Amino acid sequence: LTLSGLPCPPPILNIQPVAPNQARLYWDTSAGGYVLESVSNLQASSWGRVTNEPIVIGANYNVTNSSAVPTNRFYRLYRP
Repeated sequence: LTLSGLPCPPPILNIQPVAPNQARLYWDTSAGGYVLESVSNLQASSWGRVTNEPIVIGANYNVTNSSAVPTNRFYRLYRP
């Protein structure tokens, strides 16, 4: 069975605190081809790729990043 051309909803990026000053970002492995990007200010015009390599645990890509104050980070999944 081969399916193609079906519209798929974009993946949902989940964020969960895991330790003091750390956050776990995760999304479903069915969302192949997406990259995690971040920016410190939503007014910025250019998002930067998160360089931490996602680790697959269960059915999710997982990245753990620092959430130390005062640095704010905003994240998104982007499909180039």
